[in-house]
Amino acid sequence: MSDKLREGEEMAQVISFPDQSHTPRKEVKPWPGQVIDIHTAREMAGVSVDEAPVAVAAAVSEGKEPAGTSTARQIVLRTLAARGRSVAEVRAKLRDKGIDESVAEQEVARLQSEGLLNDFELAEQLVYSLTEHKKFGPVAIRQALVKRKIPGAIIDQVTPSRDEIGDDVIVQLAEDRMRVLGGLEPEVQKRRLIGFLARRGYSGSEVYRAVDQAVNSR
Repeated sequence: MSDKLREGEEMAQVISFPDQSHTPRKEVKPWPGQVIDIHTAREMAGVSVDEAPVAVAAAVSEGKEPAGTSTARQIVLRTLAARGRSVAEVRAKLRDKGIDESVAEQEVARLQSEGLLNDFELAEQLVYSLTEHKKFGPVAIRQALVKRKIPGAIIDQVTPSRDEIGDDVIVQLAEDRMRVLGGLEPEVQKRRLIGFLARRGYSGSEVYRAVDQAVNSR
């Protein structure tokens, strides 16, 4: 028996484990992504108050947060970090992701209470961008707001009237567009200018006057 034990011990001595003390460790690179939390979203939205609704905070502390709430929150915050969204757009996003309707409505209410979701403010920002940068007229502005699922009552409030935009905007658009239509016949220029201004949301006698001015000034 002792001989067998010695033989086993000698055999065990042959089987040695590698010395890992000098083995270089594989470098673990940090995850390149970024977790978008509620604080970041608040800062992006310009909201300084850093407190969650009392009902949600109490539910979380008691472990009664509805199933799917955390997932819904992550989806919405990442969505809002990309750009502003309307209430209907957020609802549609959560529905597409399979979030339960009751959980989605709770999340929408929470975001509205924190000022991160506001259809009126979003509509005002869109109108400013569409009028100042794209020079859209009332018709095109309304179409753009409808596409973003802004409620009709808000669209009626924020869409500028034809008089608020001014004739000089239409004239400037027509003259700028003429730079790419210079080699065409006058009648062709007029047709294309009218179509261009119509796509920008302008119509009526002001358009024809602006087109005539742009074509005849060349």
